[in-house]
Amino acid sequence: MPERPRPVRGFFLFDLLGEPRVRPILIFAMLVLLVGTVLFHWLEGWSWVDAFYFCAITLFTIGYGDLTPTTDLTKILTVLYAFNGVGVLVAFATQAMQVRSERFAESRERRRM
Repeated sequence: MPERPRPVRGFFLFDLLGEPRVRPILIFAMLVLLVGTVLFHWLEGWSWVDAFYFCAITLFTIGYGDLTPTTDLTKILTVLYAFNGVGVLVAFATQAMQVRSERFAESRERRRM
């Protein structure tokens, strides 16, 4: 039996796009990023790129501080966005690691046979 081609692995997690357990949380994470980008673009008047950048930096808990919310509303929104968004990314990372470790164990078993 010929061996199946190996999925593309790497930074962009392309091999997980077809995984039914990972896809919903990935879509939700992308939705959280999109909604945050739209809200900060609208409420703060930032460019689309700046709003996206701020949301990504916030979700990945980097927080350079070069962009900061200026109104009380967006400050509160940022706190809520960070709490919820970080949780979504942790859930995605957990699911992705579980799928990858199961795949690794399966490939290891196949090599032993």
